[in-house]
Amino acid sequence: MSRAAKPAQPRADGWDAVYRRLAGADSGLLSVAELEALAEAAFWLGKPRESIAARQRAYAAHRDAGDLVSAAKTAWLLFHNYFDLNETAAASGWLKRAHRHADAIPGQAVSGYVALADAEWAAHRDDLDRALECAVQATETGRRFADLDLAGLGLATQGRILITRGDIPEGLDRLDEALVAVLSDELSPFATGWVYCLLLYTCEELGDVRRAAEWTDLAVLWCERHGQESWYPGLCRLHQCEVRSWRGEWTVAEAQAVRAAEELAPFGDYLVAEGQYLAGEIRRRKGDFEAAEEAFRQAHRYGRDPQPGLALL
Repeated sequence: MSRAAKPAQPRADGWDAVYRRLAGADSGLLSVAELEALAEAAFWLGKPRESIAARQRAYAAHRDAGDLVSAAKTAWLLFHNYFDLNETAAASGWLKRAHRHADAIPGQAVSGYVALADAEWAAHRDDLDRALECAVQATETGRRFADLDLAGLGLATQGRILITRGDIPEGLDRLDEALVAVLSDELSPFATGWVYCLLLYTCEELGDVRRAAEWTDLAVLWCERHGQESWYPGLCRLHQCEVRSWRGEWTVAEAQAVRAAEELAPFGDYLVAEGQYLAGEIRRRKGDFEAAEEAFRQAHRYGRDPQPGLALL
């Protein structure tokens, strides 16, 4: 996905028009380009299962046509679709398919995207040395092929992994460099949203209020221009209410956490759980203990460990 080769990225209302045009059509009559457009539209409009279904049909078309580059890239996207839904068994299967296609065509930029997925998978399994090695490989591949999305995502992933390993100054340097690509409008909306998420989650974990506040404000402004109907506004709102809770703006932060949980419901229970857990933390700090306990129990019901909030309560 080099900058020159990126497809057009409609605004949210543009994706809505694409979805209305393609969703009702006979899927057997859609071209592979139309299947990919339908998958993108469904993703941005908060319909992850429909996005996966369309993307799987596009993958089969690429594979059957012998287009291994496109098949590998689509398998990579499906890895992330399932990984984002916390369905790791399916994600692992698609990662293996992406590897099989990329290994058959060495010397292509798509190998960097597979390395990026390898980095996330290794980090998920707490193999941080392997994760960093793969993230560096992804970044270098992106630079070699002038693929700005891949280079930016690789940098951000490196930053996240370095900080998890305890190399905080070096990790923040990587994240700041990735943010430059975002602010320069060098990345696609998909990659931009991904980088923002990595930046904000990491800052919150570090308790870096200044960076978190600055980057959250930038992310909210970006959401006003892209993806109003996607999961990004809900994710940005979660980050924003976390920052506001640090500042003592508890009433506004609580309302935002509940709203974000509702907005994120189509994208997976684990995201609803994050919103409920955050609402519980805010209520605990306010002294609204009964409501806090209910929120923590809701978070647990949706699959999140309610600790340490419930124990502190």
